[in-house]
Amino acid sequence: MKQDSIPYIDKENKLIEELNILYQKRLIKKEFNKKFKESKRIILSKEQRQRIYNKTDGLCHVCGIKLEIDNFQADHVKPFSTGGHDIVDNFLPACSQCNNYRWDYSPEEMQWILKLGVWLKTEIQKKSKEGLEVLPKIIKDEIKREKRRKNPRISKTVDIDFKDLLPVKGKLDFGAKVATYTEIENAQSIIEKYLITNIDSTKDFFSSKSFLITGETNANKKKIEELIKENGGIIKTSVSTKLDYLVIGNFYSYLKVIKLQEINDKNKRKISIILNKKIETTFANILYV
Repeated sequence: MKQDSIPYIDKENKLIEELNILYQKRLIKKEFNKKFKESKRIILSKEQRQRIYNKTDGLCHVCGIKLEIDNFQADHVKPFSTGGHDIVDNFLPACSQCNNYRWDYSPEEMQWILKLGVWLKTEIQKKSKEGLEVLPKIIKDEIKREKRRKNPRISKTVDIDFKDLLPVKGKLDFGAKVATYTEIENAQSIIEKYLITNIDSTKDFFSSKSFLITGETNANKKKIEELIKENGGIIKTSVSTKLDYLVIGNFYSYLKVIKLQEINDKNKRKISIILNKKIETTFANILYV
């Protein structure tokens, strides 16, 4: 019977056994291949590489990134180490990172890797207990790997623009009732109109001003609110004429932005918008110690 999907497993020890069996099967295939197959590799000609490149219109067949014709890797569909041949039909174009991570895993192993990876990625985004327990180990491993590079890279600085943030019209477990594209454009136009980017100093900026935070924050929301109050600010729970600043993070409330627009249209006093990232940066030396 042809297997078209990984099996359903409902016990922890069974999953460990399944992954171990797949690993062992792959090693057995590799050893068999060493014994019975001529292991000499061929060098692809320029014409052969062009044919492989054209198969996906120059895109990595794993992640879809655009590749350069002179700088892509020919990835074996069936790994060479487990019997795959060095023929054009057994190659697809890949970026170096995807080719390296794909290694020579069997199809079943790759399905498990994707399934487990998608689960972990979601848990980290959700900031669940499980995701946050694993996250430090992942970062530690990334730092260790980077130090082994011949030319270690500088860690990326994530600059968030308001157009990167998603407005929602209600929250569900992990996910939300997303605003329509027209509503997203409308929210962005309102934010652009009232967004301020400069926060002078902690004490002077927050003193006697009122704030409402909507959307997710990297730091604890209650902690940010406490710091605002410690510096003379006031925390509000709704958008009203008494509000000075609407602070937005990812998955911010579309309806709060619309309410802000309505109030600003009717009143001389304007409610301004600040990116939550700006607030976090202001208190970074306290929040992330």
